[in-house]
Amino acid sequence: MSLANLFEQYRAQLIQLSRGIVGSRDLAEDIVQDAFVRYASKVPEDTIDQPIAYLAQIVKNLSYDEVKSRAREQQVLKQEFGEANLLHLKQDGLFAQDTPTDEETHALVYEALQELPVETRRAVVMHIVEGKKIREIAEKMGMSVGKAHSLVKDGTKHCRERIVSRRTRS
Repeated sequence: MSLANLFEQYRAQLIQLSRGIVGSRDLAEDIVQDAFVRYASKVPEDTIDQPIAYLAQIVKNLSYDEVKSRAREQQVLKQEFGEANLLHLKQDGLFAQDTPTDEETHALVYEALQELPVETRRAVVMHIVEGKKIREIAEKMGMSVGKAHSLVKDGTKHCRERIVSRRTRS
């Protein structure tokens, strides 16, 4: 069966499989896309007896990797969002005013970060929490410096706006 036929016939099922693991349809679609790219780049056509089983395993592996990555990211956020990192957030322009270092602020930052697309959140966390420079983020994520800068800028802007809107409603 050709790759195009596999994609057409099994894409929806593979998305459901991934979604059940990662909990997000958008993320599941990205994972399935990545699975097909990996499959196509590593497997010559017609060399696997059950290609859907092989693809399903790739999807499961990528999905579990994503869950592990998110769990590590959340652990880092929980451990690292202390006073020093909130100061870093302030210096990066995430907060427009003096930043209290209380549980409410930590929760607002964490919630705002969770709303970001995975790629943007990852870039923001790498920059703010891990202290990586934009160039390092670009290299690690395999993108241009301009793209990495845009992700960090857009992500911190979203967080700042979300936090300000929450604080003004309270």
